[in-house]
Amino acid sequence: MNLNIKNPLIKTAFLIIFFYFLFLMSRYLRIAPAVVSLILPLGVFFLEKRYAFIFSISIFFLIFISGFVVEAIGIFLLFFLPILAFIVVEKWLLKHLFITSLSILAFYLMYTFFGELLPDFVTGGKGLFIIILLYLFFTNVYGYLLKRLKYEISSLLKNFLKKNNINADDEKY
Repeated sequence: MNLNIKNPLIKTAFLIIFFYFLFLMSRYLRIAPAVVSLILPLGVFFLEKRYAFIFSISIFFLIFISGFVVEAIGIFLLFFLPILAFIVVEKWLLKHLFITSLSILAFYLMYTFFGELLPDFVTGGKGLFIIILLYLFFTNVYGYLLKRLKYEISSLLKNFLKKNNINADDEKY
């Protein structure tokens, strides 16, 4: 069994299908929907830059037409944009400046259009300021966390497939 797909377009399609079904199952079965929303950008790390944009736009569009409008906009603005900036920009300082500026813009847009969905104790006082600072810290660390998770998943799959191939060879003899 070979999971190493050579054609990047087919790999992108499989990842879109996998993460979209994962999102739908988590929403309808109510199994960790917040965690699944956080790991949706993980698929970007398995792709090249050009196909990462296709992946993120496709996931946004599919979630949007499924009826999860606020979630689709939030996931794209708050999670996908910083991760795309993390992948595209190479220099460390420029990368984090770009991620921070995109995060401030995304948070401002989300707060402007969907701020009434937040509870009153969050928007009053220093609660919103603390949330913004935590979000900015999170978005700067988020790319490194997902990159590490991608590495762990890849090594687990490689070890699993290597183990199964050895066992399959033993059964032949």
